[in-house]
Order: sequence, then structure tokens, then C-alpha cells
Amino acid sequence: MQNLRLRAFLQPKFAEIGYPSRMKRFLGVGFMCLAASLSLSGCMARQINLSASEPEKTTIRDENGNEVTVDPKTGTVTSKGKDGSNFSMGTDSVTEEKLGLPFYPGSTAELGMSSNNHQGESVSSFRKHTDGVDKVREFYRSKLNNVEESTQEMSGAKVLSMRGLLSDGREVAISAMEKDGQTSITISVQKLQTPTN
Repeated sequence: MQNLRLRAFLQPKFAEIGYPSRMKRFLGVGFMCLAASLSLSGCMARQINLSASEPEKTTIRDENGNEVTVDPKTGTVTSKGKDGSNFSMGTDSVTEEKLGLPFYPGSTAELGMSSNNHQGESVSSFRKHTDGVDKVREFYRSKLNNVEESTQEMSGAKVLSMRGLLSDGREVAISAMEKDGQTSITISVQKLQTPTN
């Protein structure tokens, strides 16, 4: 049930609004890692009877050396794989330094996610603000190289899609959806591993 609620929250944020296909694949892999981590932590949480009344940070390790840590106080879930992969999710789990871009000024965090595995690194921040998408576009446009962008109306909402590169070559996808005086902003930065033959 928790996975369904999370998916209902995240699915609109990953809607088809212009992400490059590599970004969609990478975010898809990240979402699968997230679902697996949450499934694992959900199963283990039931096993050891975690509840909101027990706000203790709990780390669970399996026989293969993988671990999941749930911190009810901070609302953070992290997982570390034996293979060196890791995943983190929580309201404050992503910093501007980790993202490589500043947060939109005055925006509030809804969720942050980061992962690192054999496919590469990905960091995403989901934020809210009352400014419109035009202001969001102007703020981020000068911070990216090779910018591609589009704005469209969808179901009564104004939707901005931007993509570009940071100076270190990492790929960036930014979307902002303005509706009813609120703007949801999603910033995703990724660096894919170069396949070795």
C-alpha cells in the first residue's frame, strides 16, 4: 500500500513532458530501485514491528550484506547494496551541493532522492513555490549549457520542460507545472557511467 501511495505521488512528476529518453530510462531505473528499497524496508519493518510510536533509527541487514535504514524522525530511507550501490530518499536528503544546482529561491522541499549504482549517479529534488513557470525558466536558463526547453498547456496547467548540461557534463532535466497558484518544480541531475568493452 505504501508503494502505491508513493507511486501515485511520483507518477505525475515523471509524466511525459519532454524528458530525454535517456533521462526517462535512468529515472525508471531509479524508481525501480526506490520501489525495491521501500518494499524491502516495508517487509523488514513489519518483521521487526516498526511503528510511528517508535521513532528510532533502524538499520536492517540481510544475509548478503545489503542494508536498509529507516529513520522515522527525519522521514529518510537509505539503502546500501553489497555491490556498492546506494539510494537515499527523504524531504531533506538532497542538498544544493549534491544536486549541482541551487534550489529555486524560496521554494520548499517535498522530496529528495539520490542513487549511485553501476549505471551511474542520479539526484532529484521535488519542490513547491508560488512563482510561475516563467520565473523558474529564467532562474535556471543561465545555469545550464545547451538548453532545450518547451512550455505547453496541459489539463489547465502550464508546464515547462527544460534540459541541458552542467559545466561538468552532467545531464539536467527540469520540469515545472503551474496550476491554481502553485508551481511544482522537479530538478533531476544524472551522470551515466560510460560502458566499458
